[in-house]
Amino acid sequence: MGTVFRAATGISLKDYQALCFATLARYIEFTLEKYQSNPSDFLLTQGWYRTVSLPEETIVSFLKDISASATEFQAFIEAKNHGTNDFTCFKNKPIFHDRDFFFVTDAAFLAEKAEAGTFWRINT
Repeated sequence: MGTVFRAATGISLKDYQALCFATLARYIEFTLEKYQSNPSDFLLTQGWYRTVSLPEETIVSFLKDISASATEFQAFIEAKNHGTNDFTCFKNKPIFHDRDFFFVTDAAFLAEKAEAGTFWRINT
């Protein structure tokens, strides 16, 4: 399974899950008050991962796999429109990216990506 996952994503399953959980941990104690006092703290950049002891290309592959731009989300929704309550695009890519900034759309979707999402990534 690990070999298939690496071929699909360019990253090992162990590193992928570790990066999902590290990203999730960033938001574990995030509150509305913290957001209101400094909204930019809610955004991620690739530089946020600088203390992780993984090659930069691993971080790039990870962010590429779990994030999408507005244009990419739009294309996904137009191709697979299952109605107004379909959030499949965010389950597939739980992080929105705009230029160099990343925004977690739903922390639960990110947690799910670390768990069941890895299975679906290699079986689709």
